[in-house]
Amino acid sequence: DAMLEELESALQNKESLLEASDRTSIFYDLFRLAEVQKLSYDKALDMTYYAADKEGEYVVMSRILSEVLTCGNKVSQDATAKEQFMKYVAKMLKKQVDDLGWTAGVNEL
Repeated sequence: DAMLEELESALQNKESLLEASDRTSIFYDLFRLAEVQKLSYDKALDMTYYAADKEGEYVVMSRILSEVLTCGNKVSQDATAKEQFMKYVAKMLKKQVDDLGWTAGVNEL
């Protein structure tokens, strides 16, 4: 757990020495560990949630979204879980959307 905490701290730190390719690989690995039940999905999602707030690299955000949305597919049949998951994703992406300045059009809501 201490190693995961250090890794999480490094992923959240904008001044981290981790390159974008390293961060991308770490997120990929986190979800592979969750798939084989060596790490909880809760922990993997928590690590992506807080890192996404500070992440500015497209390739890393693309990996995060790919992994998170794959998790979403697993809960899509449960209406309550799906609703909670969509709120989670919206909250996770809020800063990214705010930074980009996107405004929803009439037919985009």
